[in-house]
Amino acid sequence: MNVKKTLIISGISLAVIAFGLGAYLAWKKSREILQPPASFPMAPTFPFSPPAGGDAGAGAGSGISVPKLRAVSDYGVFDYWIVPFMTSTSSAQAGSGQMEILYVNESGQIFKVIESGDDVMATSEPVSGLRSVYTSKDGKFVIVKSGDLTSPKFNLYNVATGVWQPLSENITAIDFSPDSQKIAYLEKTSTNSTINNLTIKDLTAAKPKTTKILSLNQKDFELKWLTSDQILLISKPSAQLTGEIWSVSVKNKTIKLLITGKGLLVNFADDASWGLRFTVGAKPERAPQLQLIDKDGNAKADFEFSTLPDKCLITLSALYCAIPQNPSSKINLPDDFLKRAVYFKDAIYRIDINQNSSEIIYSADEPVIDAVRFSLVGNRLLFINRYDKKIYSLEL
Repeated sequence: MNVKKTLIISGISLAVIAFGLGAYLAWKKSREILQPPASFPMAPTFPFSPPAGGDAGAGAGSGISVPKLRAVSDYGVFDYWIVPFMTSTSSAQAGSGQMEILYVNESGQIFKVIESGDDVMATSEPVSGLRSVYTSKDGKFVIVKSGDLTSPKFNLYNVATGVWQPLSENITAIDFSPDSQKIAYLEKTSTNSTINNLTIKDLTAAKPKTTKILSLNQKDFELKWLTSDQILLISKPSAQLTGEIWSVSVKNKTIKLLITGKGLLVNFADDASWGLRFTVGAKPERAPQLQLIDKDGNAKADFEFSTLPDKCLITLSALYCAIPQNPSSKINLPDDFLKRAVYFKDAIYRIDINQNSSEIIYSADEPVIDAVRFSLVGNRLLFINRYDKKIYSLEL
């Protein structure tokens, strides 16, 4: 996507006045201003908090009054993914055309969404201490991270065969290749060592082949295999610390610093052509900033609205973003959000980059949503509602 450096995209004004949230886009060159929507619900009092037990707020998960929005999972979800081709059930059972929706519940069991009936359990053995779920782009493999924070366990699940495979006990971070054929992982050279080898393993070879890319003296990095030749090492996000993202070339076996910033979070389009970068400013305000970036981390545009990258879906020409109606300078982002210390009431916008336009696609008071983990399946937008932790489907 060719985006000029002079472009400034502004979307959702977060001043809590009158209707609380106005949407507009502005080009720095032409100063074209699009009018905000005709109406928008009043912003609620901050902060939103989930009721005792972590269940949904009023209206969420049941008694939904918006025809286009409905919960599709029966249970609370830790994470979910899409399988583009059917594995063992018919499309009528899955209720999702030629795709299946699978998820890991909070007990670590895997379910298949059956929209016309009860969800089907694919694995019955629970996994304690869930930490992360990683899925291949084709949806056929899943890796579950669980257990102790300093010595986590990683297990690979084959969706087609239903077989679990434990991975090396010294792995500290992992991700799938964009073509779903390989995994990259950081593996400690010994139990107490701080030296990690970045290694690639082929999942399709009859005799699994591993290739060492380089060795690192580091800890607490996550991996994101962005393109066939680019693996990102991402530090843990916090407003208290300057985060770092390093880029590793698989072909050249070299590493370089890509992005830095306090509270650093990123999210990229599937083809990695562009993405979003979230950072916060210096004390005392720690004002959040959301930017459009290319795969090399170069800023292409500044957004005048603020949300977290995981609350957006990035396609080739548009953004689908959940924008909080109840912003406040009193919260500590991204820390409070990641620790579930705060909850928001979101509206969902579609922001068309090419047409310089935006539209509200969900703004109802019921059910209240705090949306993360968006996926686009046909004419439906899927996401997890943090209030009841179920998967929701929004018809577009």
